[in-house]
Amino acid sequence: MFSWFKSRPPFEVSASMHNFSTSHQDDQLLAAQVVATEPLGGSHIRSQHDISPKTITVRQDIETRKPAFNQQVRSDQEQHEKGECWDRRGTPTLEAQLAREIDHSKRLEGTLLEMEQMLHEKEAEIRELSAATQRQSNELKQTKADLRHVQTKYQQTNQLLHERSEELSTAQQFLGKADSISPTEVVRLVEVLNAEIVHQSNFILDSLTYQKWTGSSNDLEHLLKGLRNFLGPWLYDHLWRRLNDPNLEFDHLLTQLALQAGLTNACKLIINRWHAPFWQGGKTFDHIHGNMGRNVGQVIAGRWRALSSTYLGVDRKANKQHLRKVMQKLITAVSGAHQSGDSHPPDLWSIVDDITRKALEIHEHVRNSLTSMDLEVYSIPCGTQFDASQMEDSNGPNEGKGKAENDNQLGEVICTLEMGLRYKKKVLSGKQGEFRDETGVILKSKVVLVDALADCGLV
Repeated sequence: MFSWFKSRPPFEVSASMHNFSTSHQDDQLLAAQVVATEPLGGSHIRSQHDISPKTITVRQDIETRKPAFNQQVRSDQEQHEKGECWDRRGTPTLEAQLAREIDHSKRLEGTLLEMEQMLHEKEAEIRELSAATQRQSNELKQTKADLRHVQTKYQQTNQLLHERSEELSTAQQFLGKADSISPTEVVRLVEVLNAEIVHQSNFILDSLTYQKWTGSSNDLEHLLKGLRNFLGPWLYDHLWRRLNDPNLEFDHLLTQLALQAGLTNACKLIINRWHAPFWQGGKTFDHIHGNMGRNVGQVIAGRWRALSSTYLGVDRKANKQHLRKVMQKLITAVSGAHQSGDSHPPDLWSIVDDITRKALEIHEHVRNSLTSMDLEVYSIPCGTQFDASQMEDSNGPNEGKGKAENDNQLGEVICTLEMGLRYKKKVLSGKQGEFRDETGVILKSKVVLVDALADCGLV
């Protein structure tokens, strides 16, 4: 019903109405012109001949066009009435539809506003997320940088730990407290060596033959000067006097004392020295070891001494040659003339080498195997007053019983026949960080006193 209205917009209807009004006005104007040419009333009616041809033509044209004009007017009126009818019918529907469209438009506008609000919120969230992402990216970069720094520190720490572990592994050698041998075992070894020296001295004594000294005094002085530290002043003077006096005969006691005392002191030096038989540098090592003991205690000083001795090593061949030379000089000093190899006691050098081996065994144990204390073998210097707490009289009433409690024994020492063993260790003094020496005798040395030789007529 509204198809025509929809297909023909309102402005077209208005235009038709406008066209209708214009045609109608033109016709009225034309009619007025016609009337104006004719006079009113009968008196004014002109004859047909009085009317101009132009007027007649107009009237004819009007009469000709009038039916069509009327038909057009009626058609326009009908269309106008029909349009007004359609307008009256479609207006409520259009208004309802328009209201619905307006309501839908408002709803769309509300929805659009909501969507715009949501869009703003999402944009804000995006900005926040972008900022958070940037922060996290920065934090990630910083974390990576920190991780690289930590990895570098870890590598450095791991390397340092490896180095410290190696250092501690090496230092552990200084910190170990366990002794690999007991002092009692060392005492037994010293007693075995003392017995060996006594036995072999007697064996050599029985194998020697005395001959007068045929060399020069300078050679004799040089020979005895080399033995002075091993024999002591008393034996040195008696050997010198006997060798220079052709009337003095071979003295078994003097020879035994010289052989035994010389071997005892030679073995003592091999055992106690840092790098026997090379004595150089011994004082320096003793000084360092003493300072360490006073400042860091016995255990560390003991480990340092043990490691130093281990790395210094032992030259067994040099020690054997050294003790052989000492033995050769001793034999020459006690037997007079320099004896050829054929006149030496049988197996002399194997005997000397066996004594050297036993002395070096004690050296290694004393220097390397004990850290809780320092052990050393000792002999008593010639001229020392007898002290029962340090020595035993080899010719005294308690000799052979392992004691020397001869409180009433007096006299000076001539020589030492058997080595003793004593200890020294650093202990806390009571003041923090300070240590003091603690010493003691484990095995007493055996000595010969002046009174004993006086009874034999040697003094």
